[in-house]
Amino acid sequence: MDSGLFAADNPGAYVSGGPTASYNVQAAIAGTTRPDLYRSQRYASNRGAFTYTFPLPAGAYVVTLHWAETWSGGATPGGRVFNVAVGGVTVEAGLDIFVAAGGANTALVRSYPAVVEEGVTDLAVTFSSVVQNAMISAIEVHHRDGTAGDGPEEAPDTEEGGEEPSAVVPLATLRLNAGGPAVAGYIPDTPYVTNGAATRTWSSATSVVTTAPDAAPAAIYATQRWGKELAYTFPVPAGTYNLRLHFAELYDPVAVVGGRVFSITAAGGARP
Repeated sequence: MDSGLFAADNPGAYVSGGPTASYNVQAAIAGTTRPDLYRSQRYASNRGAFTYTFPLPAGAYVVTLHWAETWSGGATPGGRVFNVAVGGVTVEAGLDIFVAAGGANTALVRSYPAVVEEGVTDLAVTFSSVVQNAMISAIEVHHRDGTAGDGPEEAPDTEEGGEEPSAVVPLATLRLNAGGPAVAGYIPDTPYVTNGAATRTWSSATSVVTTAPDAAPAAIYATQRWGKELAYTFPVPAGTYNLRLHFAELYDPVAVVGGRVFSITAAGGARP
């Protein structure tokens, strides 16, 4: 992790396929000012394939991938070879990070444009082994100006160092539909629920009035997630954010004054 800018990859939420395993070293890493980022990796432990799936709203993105060959068995030309697909499109065929980076323990960074179309709720990044085990050290997904379908400008292809690609800004808005499916630009909340096993979901066909300022589409209020305690965690870089929460009381037994009362804490600060 890098001073809080990179979150743990949470294989239970984002990683499928595999099986996968992690590997860590304490080696010096050349070509970067962020060596800790490259000292850990996730790899396909059976020389197969694995996929990261990121729930994202429709839009244009840049996916930046970080590698360093820190395993002695891969520190030779042809020692580790794999393919990479972003959004179902092959962006690297036969990638040898030892060769591409110019040696072992050396950072390799490459960026690829991607588009999440309307009606699609996520972006997949797949690593498929050819020789030995496919691996990845770190992943960044950045939102770009423009809308889905416009076709983002070609992303810069940086082969060394840890700098972010130019003309890229962090994801501006994440909209979640609590307890429900993707709808009206909102995506399912499941990957971000910290204590999901202790919560339940509920839906209603009740008509909802959405005349309040900044109200979401009515379909968003038709579902809810509930529990004695409900927690969400969002891996985001340091910065200032606006958190907007949407509610509608649709459950008749508590549709009275004092029928449902709870507190909310955000970033360590409570608001009753």
